[in-house]
Amino acid sequence: MYQRMPAGENRKTAEVSVIIPVYNLENRIESSARSVLDQTIQNIQVILIDDCSEDDSYKCCIKLASEDNRVEVYRHSENRGVSAARNTGLLHASGKYILFVDGDDILDRDMVSVLIGLMEEEENIDMAVCGYYLNDVPQYGPEKEKIRMGRLQCAKDIAGVGGSLVKGYAANKLFKLDTILENQLKFDENTYVCEDSLFCLQYVWHCRSVNYDPVCKYHYIIHSASATHGKVTQRRMSVIDTYHKIIETGKMYGDQELDRQLEANYMNHYLSLLKDIVKQSSGKQCDYGEKLYPYIRENRRKYRKNPYITLKRKVLFAILYVTFPLWKAMPDRDR
Repeated sequence: MYQRMPAGENRKTAEVSVIIPVYNLENRIESSARSVLDQTIQNIQVILIDDCSEDDSYKCCIKLASEDNRVEVYRHSENRGVSAARNTGLLHASGKYILFVDGDDILDRDMVSVLIGLMEEEENIDMAVCGYYLNDVPQYGPEKEKIRMGRLQCAKDIAGVGGSLVKGYAANKLFKLDTILENQLKFDENTYVCEDSLFCLQYVWHCRSVNYDPVCKYHYIIHSASATHGKVTQRRMSVIDTYHKIIETGKMYGDQELDRQLEANYMNHYLSLLKDIVKQSSGKQCDYGEKLYPYIRENRRKYRKNPYITLKRKVLFAILYVTFPLWKAMPDRDR
């Protein structure tokens, strides 16, 4: 059962609740939070959730709250991950709308205003989406104009069918709190990779329509320590279980094209993990590879036939299918 915390008597209902998970961001959280507090729309609630940081992030959050009464700070007693932090934020949210922001990213000053404008163009719009920058490079889909879409088209966009506009990120989207509460939606706290895509697909199922504007307003910054880059870890391996849940969620839409694209994405995650394991050239990663390889072996024909997998990836798949057993057998693996 999804239960929210009761609002305090003095808490003003905000137009937007901005939920920002914080973990070891002492050098970044202030600039990120300031970009939210400086929005052209001032009636906002900023919820900072410190996920048991090991640095001075919590002190930074407390300082921000002491300087602006729109900021609320909550702290986990143990590190539980971004999904749990966002859920904690939802428990305390009082706004009509919800915006999720990563604690090291930056918003253009009018981002909230633009998203609210998109949301309120018509009564039946349940999610608003804007474009974003990836390390200061603007990201566009095939459409350069505003577009209104139904839930199936939006779900396909999240999956990447035909070139994605919406993407699976939570941070470039405005959600309705009532929709989240009425359908008891929350982030899966057992997921650490692709948790956004899972939540967005679940949310969009309850949408009547979605409004998208390609104008870039969110600055998404990738750091080398990101969970989706570099060395394969147990948390990164969790993408396999997460994407299985995404595939099951996608089946609600009853669309074969969506199912095939999600299946392609699932297979590509196996491929990316195995590629990075081999690149590490360390036997310490070998156990992870042994967990992945049986699926690749058993689904090699399906991978070759899936029309949503590029030729380049199919070639890489064939190379890894042949070379991984040889790599594993090399006697100088550092185990």
